Amino acid sequence: MAVRRTRLTLTLALAGALVIAPLLSGCIGNPLEGGIEQVIKDQTGEDVDLNIDGGVPEGFPAEVVLIDGTASGLGSTVEGKQGWVVTVEAANALDAAKEKLVAAGFTVDNDLSTDGGGIVQLSNGTYTVGLLGSADGVVYTVTPQ
Repeated sequence: MAVRRTRLTLTLALAGALVIAPLLSGCIGNPLEGGIEQVIKDQTGEDVDLNIDGGVPEGFPAEVVLIDGTASGLGSTVEGKQGWVVTVEAANALDAAKEKLVAAGFTVDNDLSTDGGGIVQLSNGTYTVGLLGSADGVVYTVTPQ
C-alpha cells in the first residue's frame, strides 16, 4: 500500500508542478524551479528535475524525438527508475508526434485518437511513450520498459 501511495503522491505532485509552474515562471523565473523541486522531494522523497524556462529535463532520452514547438517538462526518479513528462505547444501536435516517433523506430501499441486530440501509446523496447494530445499541444510521458 505504501508504494501505491508514494506513486499517487508523486503523480499528483508532478501534475501539480506541470500546471502551476508555467503560470508562475514568467514572474519569478528559475528560482521557482528549485523551490518546486524541493517541495516535491520533501513530499515524496524522490528527486525531480523541473525545467519551466523551456527545454527538456536533464537526462531526457535522445531517442524520444520531440516535435518542434515550445517545450517544457520535468524528470523524476521513482524506485530507482528515471521518468519524464514534457509538454510541447504546437498545432496538430498529436499526429506529428506519433509520426515522428514511428519514424524513429517506435511501434504504436494503442491509439485512441480523434480529430480533436487523443491518447497514443508507443514503445521501442527501451522506452514506453504516452502521448496526450489536443489542438494546442501534446504531453509526452516517457518511462523505461
